[in-house]
Amino acid sequence: GEKQHWGKWTPWERSTRVVLMVVPPRNMAGRFTKLGQGCHQPVSLLDLYPTLTELCDVPAPKQLEGESLIPLLQDPQRSTGRVVLTSFDRGNVSLRSDRWRYIRYDDRTEELYDMHNDPNEWTNLAGESGREALLRQFRQQIPLDAL
Repeated sequence: GEKQHWGKWTPWERSTRVVLMVVPPRNMAGRFTKLGQGCHQPVSLLDLYPTLTELCDVPAPKQLEGESLIPLLQDPQRSTGRVVLTSFDRGNVSLRSDRWRYIRYDDRTEELYDMHNDPNEWTNLAGESGREALLRQFRQQIPLDAL
């Protein structure tokens, strides 16, 4: 396997990414002017419930972690600025923004990948000078219960 791993239980793009397709009901097709387009913003499967409640015009609980995907269905090129978290085993997290993937392991080692310039995640930039502010931003977004 790549990077000395074989299987789905890793923090990298090939393991954390899944295809997500949303097809609105025909009677709502007019609300979505960009049918058939792809979107490259990071989203979470946690976003499905708030999306479905909005499509069905049903009130959603306020404490949901996900966000409705309706704005992205209406404008797939829209930038959200979101960072999506994936965790695997206690203390191991991966954060994905539109450009970066940050990984922090239980032993506190880190990886940082520029997904625009290194989509296969071969070059770990976490140790490079000039990346400290970006690393600090990602560290601050890790929920305490994920560590």
